[in-house]
Amino acid sequence: MRKLSYRNTWLWLAAFLLLFVGLSYVIQGQQPEEYPPYLSTSPSPTGTKAMYTYLENERGTAGRWSASPERLPSGKHGSMLLMIEPSFMPDQEEMDAYREFVKAGNTLMLWMNNPDGLFDIQTRQQMLDPAGTTTLNDLDGEEYRAEVSSVFRLQERDTDEVLLEDEAGALALKRKLGDGALVVSLTPDWTMNRLITENDHAALLTKLLSAAAINDGSSLLFDEYVHAGENAAGVTTLYPKWLLVLALQALLLTILWLWYRGKRFGPIDIPREESVRFSDEQIQAVAAWYQRGRYYHDSLVTQADYVKQLLLERRGIVWNGDWKTAADKLSSKARYIPEEEIREYVEGLAEVVGKQNLSKQEYLLWSKRIDRLREEVEDR
Repeated sequence: MRKLSYRNTWLWLAAFLLLFVGLSYVIQGQQPEEYPPYLSTSPSPTGTKAMYTYLENERGTAGRWSASPERLPSGKHGSMLLMIEPSFMPDQEEMDAYREFVKAGNTLMLWMNNPDGLFDIQTRQQMLDPAGTTTLNDLDGEEYRAEVSSVFRLQERDTDEVLLEDEAGALALKRKLGDGALVVSLTPDWTMNRLITENDHAALLTKLLSAAAINDGSSLLFDEYVHAGENAAGVTTLYPKWLLVLALQALLLTILWLWYRGKRFGPIDIPREESVRFSDEQIQAVAAWYQRGRYYHDSLVTQADYVKQLLLERRGIVWNGDWKTAADKLSSKARYIPEEEIREYVEGLAEVVGKQNLSKQEYLLWSKRIDRLREEVEDR
């Protein structure tokens, strides 16, 4: 019957797991497909693909860049690289490659909600909540209505050209870098499908692209490299190589040191007798107190009283004050200690307990004998 109940339990468990897997598959299959944001090949609501298609059809110069920035055409002047909301922070070598691309006479346009730290751009938080629909001003003093969802504003330099700003600060600026220019804007949301036709967003996008000084014959590249997760910096690139080498050597030295010290990893098996008899710190402290104070007589009396209690509990022998009578009853039921030895122990114990002053040698000798008596009494 027990085997049958176990079998039924396993059958019910297997059926439940199959049902769970089936429901998970059905629910997962009914969910809409998710597309990565800000990719020119992704039909996500961010609208990057729509802007790429428009520029390709209208200008015929739009393209995609998926390779490492070290391979950018830094020798070709007038090119523009469009970087929209990068998904990771490029490492130092990649940042240097982007700078060389700009310094050669090209333009890099960065659209990001908070570009703080990229290309030495600094931002400041100007408000706790987004501004919502607000009024923007350009270089010519023209006003535009736009929805601003960023709480940050750009910190401009004296040499920067502020392209768009509101009452809280700069939303877009242009900074010279070598022979090229860096254009930064905090408003990537304007390219979204649901917002590009709202307010003056389309006009503002056109104005920002025009401010990037794209020539008719220049190439416009959408940076896809900063959206690929496998291109993000790993542990070997985030930390200096000398630090990684030191960490590896420290790990190896630690393992060798533990091996040399004989360390073992795993459960520690302690005999039950040891854990029961010697793990009580209070007992150890009392024993040390007896030894330091040389209370040998008191210790032997305590041990003898414990044997008396065991005689009653284990053998049913009532101690009436006469150790000789207790010896007669115990020797008749003894199993391991000879009768003569029991009588010698008990008679000697009666004499020792009566002495007030004991030497350490006498104490150790009779402690061992009392311990043998205890083992004899405890054995059933």
